[in-house]
Amino acid sequence: MIDVKIKKTLTDMPNEILIMIFSYINDTNTYKNARLVCRLFQNILIDVKIFNQKKLYLNFRFNKYYNNNNEEEVTIMDYNNSEIGYIKAEYPMCARYYLKTDNNSTEYILNPNTVITKETKKDANINRTQIVVLNLKTKTHKRRTVTKIVSNNGPHINPFLAANIPPNGCIIF
Repeated sequence: MIDVKIKKTLTDMPNEILIMIFSYINDTNTYKNARLVCRLFQNILIDVKIFNQKKLYLNFRFNKYYNNNNEEEVTIMDYNNSEIGYIKAEYPMCARYYLKTDNNSTEYILNPNTVITKETKKDANINRTQIVVLNLKTKTHKRRTVTKIVSNNGPHINPFLAANIPPNGCIIF
């Protein structure tokens, strides 16, 4: 009779045990390197996580579904597991990136010939949105700023500025 010893590796362990082991990772580089070890580890660690001072800072969750518009989506989650943004690949050849913080939001729309940037900042009762359109084909850009005054009762018009405001309540510079 031949005595055969079978060598077991970490990848032979059940996925549930590996998930428990990986849950103790609290460093971005260690998490990134674990994802790069093999295809099995990458499939288990499907989300891309960024840590700050040993705590989860951002989590990029890859959604494997296609919605009605044939779009892929990456959801960006904060440390409380709340959605704060997304990245969408919209076909044909368009991408959309959106990120929201407490008082600001940024959206980028990327097309083959244009890049559109929309930044919104909220200060007290004023929302300022700046829209920049870069045309890559003609190498030109347009900039537009829209300011809205908002109260607890909804948007309203400042009486001091009423003479210069169009009917929709937006000031355009």
